[in-house]
Amino acid sequence: MLRTFGDDISYEEAATTEPLATSLHAVNLDDPQDGETRVIIGAGIIGLGVLQCIKAASSAKTIVVDLSSKRLAMASELGSDVVVNAQDVDAVATILNQTGSSELSFVENASGNADTVYDCAGLSKNFTGTSVLEQSLSLVKQNGKVIVVAVFEKPMQLDANVIVRKGIHLMGSWAWSREEFDQALELISSGTIDRKRLVTHRFSLEDAETQLQAEEAIKVMFTP
Repeated sequence: MLRTFGDDISYEEAATTEPLATSLHAVNLDDPQDGETRVIIGAGIIGLGVLQCIKAASSAKTIVVDLSSKRLAMASELGSDVVVNAQDVDAVATILNQTGSSELSFVENASGNADTVYDCAGLSKNFTGTSVLEQSLSLVKQNGKVIVVAVFEKPMQLDANVIVRKGIHLMGSWAWSREEFDQALELISSGTIDRKRLVTHRFSLEDAETQLQAEEAIKVMFTP
């Protein structure tokens, strides 16, 4: 049965419930705690939702990485402790500077000390270079978690020895449960999580193709 919405939640906010539930599912796999560090790579609607859910559950330190200054500005507004523009700096080196690093004899690059890293970027078909997943494996601490909340448009090579030797808990996160959907809706309607500011663009269906700039958008609403 579809829920009807009262004055406590708008239809635009309600339209963000599904992606928030996806973010919430990933955070529920993690269980963030006060005093820990979380790295979120990718500040789209899912990555920002992960940030919101972490902040709603704990006071864990958060580091958000993206290529868009607009999305990173939003991450700061939502309470991220650190934002890193990977277009301007070496993101891995910057995060290692924030979290500390340790040289492990069996890992080619320095090992970070992040408790959990979320890959909310995935791998696009046109991407070249070191994938976000590979970066995540280098940034997480020994026996830490890497949670993948993104999709991959092409196959990739991965050194599985890093996973084995660092004891990394590599987890995929897909969709949500009915209980998590209800929980996401409650987080919005109670005001615990503010989704209004994530709606950055509103277009008619006729104008969407000509006006939408994907790199500037977070959540887009189409109206008939």
